[in-house]
Amino acid sequence: MVNKLNQVTLIEMYYVSGPYRDHFQPLGYHCQDEAICQEGTSQFQDYNCYKQGSDLVPWPVIDYSCSTELTDSKPVSIKYEAEQEYLVEMAQGKSFWTGGLRVPGSNEFEWSDKSRVSGYKNWAEGQPGDNPSNNYLVVGADGKWLAVAANEFHAVMCELRLKWTADKLKEVLDIVTYNLTGG
Repeated sequence: MVNKLNQVTLIEMYYVSGPYRDHFQPLGYHCQDEAICQEGTSQFQDYNCYKQGSDLVPWPVIDYSCSTELTDSKPVSIKYEAEQEYLVEMAQGKSFWTGGLRVPGSNEFEWSDKSRVSGYKNWAEGQPGDNPSNNYLVVGADGKWLAVAANEFHAVMCELRLKWTADKLKEVLDIVTYNLTGG
């Protein structure tokens, strides 16, 4: 939303689809100044900036690894299939850590931003399983999700939410409004 001072604030956006317009896919935009990714990162459509960490690290240091690879970034939260496909291609056949972790005392997973892993999922057969040591979500080289132990070493995929201008935000809101009203 744009306030009277022409400043942009945080807004959570959804794409509506399905035969009854009842399927909501979160896009999770963070709207601020301008939509430009930092040099050395990769931008997927108009969504976020991504960078794969250069080192193989265990889970406990993935937040630090992202902060050194890409300022203000966090381990990726995969919310929809197109994003997943893009990241797997970007990883070039290598596995990578995400921000996914098991909710304590359950077999459910959440992203490091505390949103539940729901809607789009790409678990490998037999995953996530119920091994109490395998609490962290890795995307395997084949693109399938695996629940693994914290002491495994993988690259980390980092995500930085785009910062948008007020004009870009208005353009997206117009598209969302069009989709919600059916034209």
